Amino acid sequence: MNPIPDLSQRTRRYWMIDGLPELLIGSIFLFTGLVQLVPLVAPANIAGWANLLLPLALIPLILLGRRILHALKMRITYPHTGYVAYRQPPRWQRALGGLVGIGVGIALVNLTMPSLRR
Repeated sequence: MNPIPDLSQRTRRYWMIDGLPELLIGSIFLFTGLVQLVPLVAPANIAGWANLLLPLALIPLILLGRRILHALKMRITYPHTGYVAYRQPPRWQRALGGLVGIGVGIALVNLTMPSLRR
């Protein structure tokens, strides 16, 4: 029996065991919902400008999410369970994932908004 696959699976499972990634994603979703309420409760002259608040607020949250998560794990999880060094995906794999995400996004926009097609 080769213990490496089991060790690899255990290491990946360890990242989710404390629930912090789910809490971070849930808080981003909650924040998105609250930001989308702003145009409904804001005066009419600022309601249009409030739509700019969503990307201006979400992009930093998404980009800083990994750092926030690491800081929370350093403070809460690691003192109780220890630190595990994770295998990082190669650069080409991250780039491919980004390109696939952009492609899926463009395809979904074309499917859901027929008025944008010429």
